[in-house]
Amino acid sequence: MMAYQFSTSDIITIPHEPSSGSSHQFPQDSPPPPPPPPFPSDSPPPYHFTQDQAQDQTPDSTPQEFVEEQHNVADVPQLWSYFGNQGTTNFSLRLACIRRAMEALTSSDSSSLNYLTHAGRMVLSGLSKLNQQDVRQFQQAYDILVNFINEPANRERLELEMALVGRPGTFFYLLMEVIMRIRPPGGAWTESAGNFYLLIKDQMKAWLDSIFNLDESIYESPQRLSWQVMVNLEMQVDFLLSSLD
Repeated sequence: MMAYQFSTSDIITIPHEPSSGSSHQFPQDSPPPPPPPPFPSDSPPPYHFTQDQAQDQTPDSTPQEFVEEQHNVADVPQLWSYFGNQGTTNFSLRLACIRRAMEALTSSDSSSLNYLTHAGRMVLSGLSKLNQQDVRQFQQAYDILVNFINEPANRERLELEMALVGRPGTFFYLLMEVIMRIRPPGGAWTESAGNFYLLIKDQMKAWLDSIFNLDESIYESPQRLSWQVMVNLEMQVDFLLSSLD
């Protein structure tokens, strides 16, 4: 057994060389100021994103429509510092575009939300199993958390709890229920679970690297960006699931 401290805040740890962007110039940054039916645990994610679906889900617009978001980088200091050190240009504008794309991809009527939910369930179920935990209990806790997040009546409460990080609340209680179904009592992880957790971190970091270092012209089109975000995420998820076989 190996002692391993579960954390969701240390993905950005390994230097990575960003891909080159185009010569297109953006404005420069300023300094940062009842649960759903369970899916079969052994089935592949039931959804793969296509560019046509991206066009259906994300209205066409330009980055200039939400330039006011460019200064909202103070709430992601680790990302801002990491990509700044890697030489990523126009981080705040990239962040605003990615946030816009993620809002569309995770909207309640978005078919991509089904993929994101199921992919997370499968990957974390694998981690729970490697840690010799009760996978059924994990899946029940996960479904309850997802159901809470997806309930429109809970959105305002969720935003308030996220703004008051560190204070007890329903969302954080449900989140801890999920974590406790992954982490063994006492925090002693199995070696295979610890290795898979590190692999999850590496793949999520690779995904962030990929979506923040796209050709700058892609950020001008919410449709193209949404499609690219999902395609890149699917590659990471497929790799993680194949490593569980």
